[in-house]
Amino acid sequence: MSEPFYSQVLKGHTRPVRAVSFSPDGRLVATASTDKSVRIWVAATGSHVRTISGHKADVTCVSFSRDGRHVATSSFDRTARLWKTGTGECLKVLKDKGILWSADFGDNRLLTSSSDKTSKLWDVPSSECVQTLRGHTNVVYSARLSTDGRLVASASRDETAKIWNLASGACIRTLSGHGGTVTAVAFSPDGRLVATACADQTAKIWSVGSGACIRTLTGHHKAVNSVDFSPDGRLITTAADDRTVRVWDVNMGECGGTWRGHEGGVCGASFSPHGRLVASASDDKTAMIWDANDFTVGVVTPDEWRAAFVVKSKSLGSEIIDLEAAVDLCNELFRGRVPRETVKSTLVRNDRGGTEMIGEQEFNMTMKKLKQLSMNN
Repeated sequence: MSEPFYSQVLKGHTRPVRAVSFSPDGRLVATASTDKSVRIWVAATGSHVRTISGHKADVTCVSFSRDGRHVATSSFDRTARLWKTGTGECLKVLKDKGILWSADFGDNRLLTSSSDKTSKLWDVPSSECVQTLRGHTNVVYSARLSTDGRLVASASRDETAKIWNLASGACIRTLSGHGGTVTAVAFSPDGRLVATACADQTAKIWSVGSGACIRTLTGHHKAVNSVDFSPDGRLITTAADDRTVRVWDVNMGECGGTWRGHEGGVCGASFSPHGRLVASASDDKTAMIWDANDFTVGVVTPDEWRAAFVVKSKSLGSEIIDLEAAVDLCNELFRGRVPRETVKSTLVRNDRGGTEMIGEQEFNMTMKKLKQLSMNN
């Protein structure tokens, strides 16, 4: 795999960039900074469109409305604000008692997270807080709405994430298992999974239905600050204080690659709506736009597979691998129907007529390539 590269560097902020967000059509990128401003950029060229100013302290988050006509921001000045994307005009100011750490736009609703240990749902037209979610015992750093708007996920300094039912306002799941502040949270597009980022240098993937931890993503060397699903739900991107952005396979829990280029900790990373780009925000005062196509898995030919691998069978001994059978086996693993160790013990390398067990690193690469083959067949 070639070294990933960035297509644009967005320069202009005078202090760290804390958050980044794509417009719904993928044409614009918004960045939020501790310099108290938000900047709008053209994603394809990196050109600066406008600067939005008005907050009296650090801007912690930025989010586009579903139609892209507005952006919402949260700030240390204890307000969330609604702005017109096309002009930068401030339309609404929502006042809170605590420092606001995140803002997530729904349909005429805005979800914020606060230092007062709560998440709040605001009715945008009236500027009124219509629901307060209480249950965390420390600062809530991140809160996100599910795609269908029925659930909320929140992440807190109390080392847990929670899932809430908006209709009842009740906490239906508490996700425990991290060993530090949970810094960010995200729903998968289908709402079945939640991903969390943590200061313990890991990210985790959880089942919304059961609250069970399905995967732990390890590889970062410092606190993980953000997590985001790709639009098709197959990938996750994470950003960390180790100055890297990583992309992970959701089903395998494997790191598909690492982007390096920032000169400071990476505070946030987000997929574009079409999934072809990732934007990242950093303490180095810049944002970067990366080509997500760098993480496509290389395809091997059927003949190469047949020459290199065999399937170990109790009744037949060892036989040259059948590509179709291998893809079927791979799909069963991805669906959780076959244990990982069963697949690993079944897949054997053919070495000059003999056979030997496949190594861990080779097994991981084999699964990635088989997954690509399964998508192409």
